[in-house]
Amino acid sequence: MSDLYISVATLTQYIKRKFDVDPYMQKIWIKGEISNFRPSQRGHLYFTLKDDKARIFAAMFNGQARQLDFEPADGTKVLVSGSVSVYEESGRYQLYVQEMMIDGTGNLFLAFQKLKQDLEKEGLFSDAKKKPLPSFPKHIAVLTSPYGAAVHDMVSTMKRRYPLVQITVIATTVQGEGAIPSLIRNLRLVQNDPSFSDVDVVIVGRGGGSIEELWAFNEEEVAREIAACSIPVISAVGHETDFTIADFVSDLRAPTPTGAAEMATPDIVDLMHRLHQASERLDTAIRIKLRGYHSRLTYLIQSYVLKNPKMTYLKKEERLDSGLERLHMVMRSNMQKRQIKLQAVYSKLPVRSFQDQIEHRFLEVAMYKKQLEAGLQYQLKQKQNMYMFALKQLEAYSPIHIMQRGFSIPQNETGEVIRSIDAIEISENFTLRLSDGQMRCTVTDKKPLSIH
Repeated sequence: MSDLYISVATLTQYIKRKFDVDPYMQKIWIKGEISNFRPSQRGHLYFTLKDDKARIFAAMFNGQARQLDFEPADGTKVLVSGSVSVYEESGRYQLYVQEMMIDGTGNLFLAFQKLKQDLEKEGLFSDAKKKPLPSFPKHIAVLTSPYGAAVHDMVSTMKRRYPLVQITVIATTVQGEGAIPSLIRNLRLVQNDPSFSDVDVVIVGRGGGSIEELWAFNEEEVAREIAACSIPVISAVGHETDFTIADFVSDLRAPTPTGAAEMATPDIVDLMHRLHQASERLDTAIRIKLRGYHSRLTYLIQSYVLKNPKMTYLKKEERLDSGLERLHMVMRSNMQKRQIKLQAVYSKLPVRSFQDQIEHRFLEVAMYKKQLEAGLQYQLKQKQNMYMFALKQLEAYSPIHIMQRGFSIPQNETGEVIRSIDAIEISENFTLRLSDGQMRCTVTDKKPLSIH
């Protein structure tokens, strides 16, 4: 009976899995009012999201909470997105918040979320599509407003960090009605105009602002143009907490316009320091090599070979003559040994000529052939005689041959041989096999054989 009951943990895990596999619960958008707001020491946010009819517990972990551009508090009306699951220890379902903003920009936020989701499914945010930045850029195009602190900060930072790079600021409308066509037109300009053929990095950005002011960078047309750009694009829109669709489709997202300038250029001071260190290491390596070569050269100069080269040559000549003499002696000794062996072989050969040997071998072959043929004929005759003898014996013991001498074989109805009168009864039928056929018979009488 107890097998019918499950544990509380099992039931809770089952319900949790129902939430976790439901696609509608994995990405959900909710609006409501914050109450029971409790931030933790570790930076996590715990609160209740409510309206006039219901409430739900919510948690926002520190990684997402750091992205907020406002301070949540009880009574704040917000728009949130996240997923719904079950917290097993308390057995309650709750909302895990990924993004949160103050209500009032709800329509724009929903449009932002939908476009972000659609483009992500399309693969436009994939790391595989990201193009690497050049280590030492030649020409950087900056698409931004020519006025304001943002462009000044970017240009001054790049000139200070890497004076070798050429910087072109292309005046671009970054907010309002003309922002979208201006951004698209200038992105195409740097790719197609011959005067920008050496541009190898594009920075698209502006200073901070409200979501409405940054909205041009959330438009689908601008996002697709950035994603299709053949030149690496750095997105530098707003402050570190501001996220736009342009940040996700660009090849690199900078937290600020100044950060984009730092990402686009190497630091020449650091390069000079690294170059100086490499130069010192190279000088050290060269000096070590030269000292080694100098020591080797000194050793060679002081060696006996270079001090007395003629004597060294004469010694080599002497060794060569000695070696040649030993070689000739060995060769003569080997020749003498081979001549002795050859004479010994000749002495064992018969006096008659080679032709006589061949004729003798032919006679031997003919004699062996005749002997072989005679032996084969004898063996064949023996086998034939044995075969005929075995055949006669087989015929002598054959049942047919015996029956030809007047004998017969009685068989009952099942074909078994009748060997005794006890094996058959009066009036029972049987078959009598003779040498030329068989007969059907009936037993009329039985008499035992009497032997006197």
